[in-house]
Amino acid sequence: MFQSERHSAGDELQVTCEDPVFDAVSQWLSEDPDARGPEFERIVPHIRLPYCTSAYLCHVVQQTPSMRAEACSHLVDEARDFQLQPEHQTQVRVVWDTPSVVKSEHQS
Repeated sequence: MFQSERHSAGDELQVTCEDPVFDAVSQWLSEDPDARGPEFERIVPHIRLPYCTSAYLCHVVQQTPSMRAEACSHLVDEARDFQLQPEHQTQVRVVWDTPSVVKSEHQS
């Protein structure tokens, strides 16, 4: 199981965009989609989707079946708005000002 946490600089996983973070969570989900689907819906809001590359957001994230679920689809819309309409950046639900950190429960 994954725990998604926000930490300050100097933590284990720092990325320049969120593409690899979404990839890791998607890979984890694909190993047991039936059992992990509900957990995915809890984890994915912690991925800073607005900081995915535009192409990745459109061609990968938006096309991922689990992201089409009611619990997740608004996150893609929000990320697209953030990227395409700078005036909406102040209306996004979370301030993404720290690096992403995703770690397994088994990591210390």
